[in-house]
Amino acid sequence: MKINKVIILIVFVLISIMFVSCKKSASKIKDVNEFDGLFQDALKYDIRSNDECEIGHIKGFLCMGGEGLDSVCDTISTIIKDKKRVIILMGTEDDCLYVFNYLGKKGYKHMYYFEGGYENYVSLKGDGFTPEVGCDC
Repeated sequence: MKINKVIILIVFVLISIMFVSCKKSASKIKDVNEFDGLFQDALKYDIRSNDECEIGHIKGFLCMGGEGLDSVCDTISTIIKDKKRVIILMGTEDDCLYVFNYLGKKGYKHMYYFEGGYENYVSLKGDGFTPEVGCDC
């Protein structure tokens, strides 16, 4: 009887470990300094509309919003073969989560977005922030 309980416990632990290790992670960042700290060696995409990107975006972010979310998903997964790279998106929370859900199903795990989007980021950065204007799309 004890052996059955031990086996059940071991199976439960193994399943739990597999679930946690396979979990898709899309992290919402609330702090501008923490968000800025992610920029090194990260792939950064702005999925807002091209018009919004042209008015202003964070330096180093590639504007992709004109393509539509499904196209953005396909493009990012085609560009990024290394699923260990950090991916950062700027856009609405719903749009970011849509893209992250797609990428998560393909095995990408290190994905981040800023809570409140670009407008909140700019507001929290204050006068010290100078947006990059124009669009590289």
